[in-house]
Amino acid sequence: MQANVPALYKHYAWPMLSSDHLVQLLNDCARGDSQALARLYGATAPQLFAIALRIVRRRDSAEDVLLESFVNILGFISFHPGYMLGPSVA
Repeated sequence: MQANVPALYKHYAWPMLSSDHLVQLLNDCARGDSQALARLYGATAPQLFAIALRIVRRRDSAEDVLLESFVNILGFISFHPGYMLGPSVA
């Protein structure tokens, strides 16, 4: 369901990512692939925004939560490459 999603996020598809696909995107992001980051964001931002909006109940706060979530995720995978990213990490 896409109710209450800002126009900024409406152009993104809402695909269901398999764990393997998500792991591959995270691995690619850890290697500095900016296209993988765009795909990861496009595939997950709408759902994460909706969850944040349900929790904080303010659009501006939900946007901040979404941004902080990506900063934290990308920071973690940058400093811990391969930590929990599965067997595809060499």
